[in-house]
Amino acid sequence: MLWRDVVTKSSDKARGYNNTGVAYSMGGRLEDATRMFKVALQLIPDYIDARNNLGNNYSKGGDIDRAREEYLIILRI
Repeated sequence: MLWRDVVTKSSDKARGYNNTGVAYSMGGRLEDATRMFKVALQLIPDYIDARNNLGNNYSKGGDIDRAREEYLIILRI
């Protein structure tokens, strides 16, 4: 996976973690995706794309309450 290679080579870049999370989520690896989105958000807490993707990932997994929390955070950014 391209983005996993990016994360390995540029571990300080939030975009790589976010995009790896998207790939994991699309492949049904929701726990791995959640972990990647959280790392991206540790690097850049106001990273709206990662926050939205985390919310979408929670929603995809059926955790609507956590998804809602993420979406509400976006509204405050």
